[in-house]
Amino acid sequence: MLLVAMAGLCITGSVSAQNGYLTDWFARVDKTKNEQPHWVTPIATTTPRLEEEYRYDQLWQTNAAGVTTNNYDGGKGLELIPFEKVEVIFNVPPYLVHNDPAVQDGFGDVAFLVKYRLLSQNEEHGNYILTAFLGWGACPLAITRMAPFIP
Repeated sequence: MLLVAMAGLCITGSVSAQNGYLTDWFARVDKTKNEQPHWVTPIATTTPRLEEEYRYDQLWQTNAAGVTTNNYDGGKGLELIPFEKVEVIFNVPPYLVHNDPAVQDGFGDVAFLVKYRLLSQNEEHGNYILTAFLGWGACPLAITRMAPFIP
C-alpha cells in the first residue's frame, strides 16, 4: 500500500521530474539522519535510528541434536526513508537450509517494518532518540513443511 501511495505521488501533476519528491530524496534523507545520534548500527537487532541501507545477514544455528540450520539473509532487506521521521523496511524472506532430511528447506517469513522517530537530537544537542516501531509479517504458503526457526 505504501508503494502505491509513493507511486501516486510521483505521477501527480504537483510533482515534476525536475522539482519534486524523488529529486529531494537525498536531501531529505541527509536532513533526517543529521537530526539524530550517529551511533553504530547494532549487529543483531534493529536500530532506533532511521537509516537507508540494504542489510544482509547469514547465520547458523545448531540444535540440541547437533543439526545445524543455515539461514541465508536472516530476514534483513531494504531500508528506505521515504518521508522525514519515517523509515520503511522491506525484509527479504530468508532461505533456510535445515540439513535434516526430515525437514524440507525453503523460504522463511516475509516481514515489513515501519519506524517513526518521535524524538531525537544529535550529539551536539543531547544525543538521544525515541522511535516507535510497527511490524508485520506474512508466512509462506508451505509453512507446515518447515521446522520452526527462532533466532
